[in-house]
Amino acid sequence: MPPAAIDARSVIDFFTKGLTAFKASSSGFRMLRSLPHGAVTGSAPRQLIVLDSSFNPPTVAHAEMIHAAVRSSSVARPRVLLLLAVQNADKAPAPASFPTRLAMMESFGHGILDEADVEGVDIGVTTKPYFPDKASAIEETYAGMKQVFLVGYDTLIRVFDAKYYPEGSMDSVIKPFLAKASLRVTLRTGGKWGGKEEQHAFWEGLEPWQRLEVELVEGVGGAVSSSRVREKVRQGEDVGELVGEGVQWWIKEANLYVEDA
Repeated sequence: MPPAAIDARSVIDFFTKGLTAFKASSSGFRMLRSLPHGAVTGSAPRQLIVLDSSFNPPTVAHAEMIHAAVRSSSVARPRVLLLLAVQNADKAPAPASFPTRLAMMESFGHGILDEADVEGVDIGVTTKPYFPDKASAIEETYAGMKQVFLVGYDTLIRVFDAKYYPEGSMDSVIKPFLAKASLRVTLRTGGKWGGKEEQHAFWEGLEPWQRLEVELVEGVGGAVSSSRVREKVRQGEDVGELVGEGVQWWIKEANLYVEDA
């Protein structure tokens, strides 16, 4: 979105009111904004690409994850959902508030619309911490659409870690989850995650029915990360190559990341 088209106060007010209404409801998911605004679509797409992130801020690496997923999709013009978890909505999030992150997500979403062949981009929030619960909540709004979650290797480990489930219940939770969703997993080599061989070995150790819905892909975006953007802003450096134009505008407009959280 061109910066000149952004009315900062009205955008923040819109998302603040939407979050307040969501918090007062019993829903586990709510779509707050659909892009392009007021669009009326024909037949619904059969695939929903879900990027679940803190978006603090959204970066070009986030964008490339979406572009790569769209390019590899077997579905013409899938839909994209940018999902922000707000389960701790009673606490003041740092270093950027939830309404401000949602505003950046909207500008980021316009960039995706301009650059990717997608049916639309939605901005949504959830209070669900676990992926099976997120998928079930999302399904209430996007019935009949296969969900593709874009995640990192660290998330794959958690999804298939029995300690996050009541004893003996992991398969009974995972099976219905993978019936409605799949995981597109970006490899994260180095450090505690090990190398590609170790990460592929973990995937090969899954049950065959689990592997069918888990795709491993190479990392994109190089060293670009939200934490790197925040650090460069604190150092007074330009971040134009790390974030889109609209996101950069919000960083300057809201004076974000200039101090440690």
